[in-house]
Parts: sequence; structure tokens; C-alpha cells
Amino acid sequence: DETFRYLQRQCYHYKWSNRTQTKILRLARTIADLAYSKSIIQPHIEEAITWKQLAPAPVEEVYA
Repeated sequence: DETFRYLQRQCYHYKWSNRTQTKILRLARTIADLAYSKSIIQPHIEEAITWKQLAPAPVEEVYA
């Protein structure tokens, strides 16, 4: 399916792990559910990727 190939290309481009790809798919499914869509389409993937890029990176805590 072209939608999932799009996701794979983006994950390859940004060097995201399989775990990140799964998280994006889960978020895209939620977005699709909120849009009352039975399937995930490319705009849902694009929005999920946008949300992923807006999320702050985890900060490593250093303990002395």
C-alpha cells in the first residue's frame, strides 16, 4: 500500500527505528479514528509525523 511505503520512506530518510515507526502508526491510527476513518491514509501519517517532530527529544538526566 502506498501509504505504508510513504511511512517507510520517511523512516528511512530520518533514520527512525522500527519502534518509532510503530509509534507513528499508532498515532496515525488514533488520528484516523478521530476523523471517523476506517483506514489510515497518507494525511494521517503526515500529521502523525508532524506531531512526532514537534515532540521534544528526551533529556538525559545526569546524576552526580
